[in-house]
Amino acid sequence: MPELLFKPTLGGRQDLSVQLCIDKAIYNVPQDLKNEMWNNIVMSGGNTMFPNFKEKMMQELRIIASTNSNIKEIISKPERRYAAWIGGSIVSSIQNFQG
Repeated sequence: MPELLFKPTLGGRQDLSVQLCIDKAIYNVPQDLKNEMWNNIVMSGGNTMFPNFKEKMMQELRIIASTNSNIKEIISKPERRYAAWIGGSIVSSIQNFQG
């Protein structure tokens, strides 16, 4: 049910939507970095594999992004389903992490 990620109230939830979570995170960075952040959104995780998820995310983010921000692209590589696992395995193999 990907629509619940964009409109949690449909499922009776009061949580922030995924696009509002992104907006809130970018709002909290210094002003001079905001445009850079809007142009470096990377999708990761299994839920991003829903059909047309990237397109829906782009549509929703363009609605809430400030007029000064021009979202050019959202990065969504095919291996994003396993990105957290891949990242965790890389971190766990670092010598300093072993201790």
